[in-house]
Amino acid sequence: MKQLLALGFSLLLLGCATTSPTPPAGEAPAADGASSAAFAAALKAQQQGELATARDGYLALTSAQPGLQPAWYNLGLVALAQSDLTLAAQACEGAVTAAATARSYHLCGRVARAAGDLKAAAEAYAAGLKLAPDDAELHLDAGVLAEIYLGQPQQALAHYQAHVAAGGSRSDEAKQWIALLQASAPEAPTEEPL
Repeated sequence: MKQLLALGFSLLLLGCATTSPTPPAGEAPAADGASSAAFAAALKAQQQGELATARDGYLALTSAQPGLQPAWYNLGLVALAQSDLTLAAQACEGAVTAAATARSYHLCGRVARAAGDLKAAAEAYAAGLKLAPDDAELHLDAGVLAEIYLGQPQQALAHYQAHVAAGGSRSDEAKQWIALLQASAPEAPTEEPL
């Protein structure tokens, strides 16, 4: 019964968690006034769902200033939303080259997972967590990857617990996932007394 419950839960979670929460859209860059204004315009377009306009704005920014990590990061989010994995991978590389931050590696993990490269996704999430071990959203995505895609419930459990401990955006859901994972854990074999 526990295994059937776990299977049902995993299918439910797969539907809910295949698209994890989008990380924050990036802070405004410390750049000249024109770049800051261009970034603000692209960010506004992104937030309003005008992805083509946002994409064009971020492409112009990354072309003019390749070291502008927030523009690369947001370009990657837009490319993922548009299912353009080639551009998303380029944005991931640009973000890491500009600044190898936890946020950059988080983007790379999301891109790799979307492309089906689960090993690269796990490596990117691990690299991000080395830089920011308390990053709740990174833990959530690493947990989803471990449970749903890699079949590693104990690793998923640890990541979900870290997500909750850090006050993550989906803590209430993660608490339910934790309870279900704990309930579906195989029981330790008991020995018969002699």
